[in-house]
Amino acid sequence: MARFVSAHRLPQDTETPGLRDMKESDVVGVAAALNKHLYNSYKVHITFTEEEVAHFFLPRNGVIQSSLIQGEDGEITDFVSFYTLNSSIIGHMDYNKLYAAYAFYNFTSNNDPERLKALFKDMLIIAKKREFDVFNMTEVMKYKHMTNELMFKPGDGLLAHYLYNWRIKSIQPSDIGIVLV
Repeated sequence: MARFVSAHRLPQDTETPGLRDMKESDVVGVAAALNKHLYNSYKVHITFTEEEVAHFFLPRNGVIQSSLIQGEDGEITDFVSFYTLNSSIIGHMDYNKLYAAYAFYNFTSNNDPERLKALFKDMLIIAKKREFDVFNMTEVMKYKHMTNELMFKPGDGLLAHYLYNWRIKSIQPSDIGIVLV
């Protein structure tokens, strides 16, 4: 167990310069940057309105955490988010809840995979500071390249997407830019 804990130890503080929590004044910039990223990166994606971005992404304790990096020109260059989905623990004397964070929508400038990996590591640190027990991600989007290096392990469930009334050919999970909550 000591080896496991040592291998999964995280730094105390985030490491990416300029990373900060999203604010209400960021909604317009996040909407533009997120929609551009989704359109350019995925065959199947959502286009968010500014109202939807405010509703789904403005940080709310126990619900959603969103952080970003803003360039010198004021443009949003990087964005990371995770939502909360806790589970009940039945029949344990000491614990009754498992606090789980789930990766939501995330992007980096130029889709840099190494930068995204660094930002994911920062999300793990943020989740740990907020006392989450576990951090999950689904198989959609372009996260597969970093799962092993960040020590994510496959779960025991399968998530299937059925898009009714859509006429699309078979696609890979990395081509889907939708996270279902």
